Amino acid sequence: MSRFIEEPGGLLRRSKHTATTATSKSPAGRGNSRFYLTMLILMLITAAVTVALCMWFASTKGASGNTESVSSASASTSTISPSDASEEPSSSEQEASSGNTSEQQLILDAEQAFGANSLDRKHMEAMDQAATMQEMLSVYDDTLEAWRKQLNAMVTRLGTYTTEDQKALHSEWEKTAAERIRKREEALSSQGGTIGQVELAEYTCMLYRQRGLALFIELYRYDRTYTF
Repeated sequence: MSRFIEEPGGLLRRSKHTATTATSKSPAGRGNSRFYLTMLILMLITAAVTVALCMWFASTKGASGNTESVSSASASTSTISPSDASEEPSSSEQEASSGNTSEQQLILDAEQAFGANSLDRKHMEAMDQAATMQEMLSVYDDTLEAWRKQLNAMVTRLGTYTTEDQKALHSEWEKTAAERIRKREEALSSQGGTIGQVELAEYTCMLYRQRGLALFIELYRYDRTYTF
């Protein structure tokens, strides 16, 4: 049987030769020839079936892989969609952001309006005319007195818009400011003379001006036309 497989071109000739020999010799020879032919046909059928099964298995596996890929892509899409939606800011976050922007803009507008106040302008004009340290000290004293009066007026006006005791709050601020001024004076005591006095007067005026800005911003919430 191995000769039939290794030499397919000689299969027919050997079969005829075997058949002739078997016919001329005995009936048993013809039976052996039929047996070999039957076995060969069975082997060919088996090989064909095996090849067909392999091809079917390969095509089935490929289709299964494609289905898994599609399923995986679908799962990935369904997973991404919620996360994409969660990245969008909520309505409360948008409102908070809008509120912060409005507050910042209000403060900027108030600071700009405050910069045009008459006390700053008068102070600068007077300082331009001061020729000595004593004259500068006199200008600071006048400016400080002007700020004190203006702060009291702003506190009174703000009290008409809010329920808080603005005078009590301002009184607390004055106590804190006095303590800061005292500490500043101690720090400048080593300098002595008129220079230390000018620096202390400048520092005091700065504190009162800062308080004026804070009060002006609060007033600006209620009256955008307020000026002084």
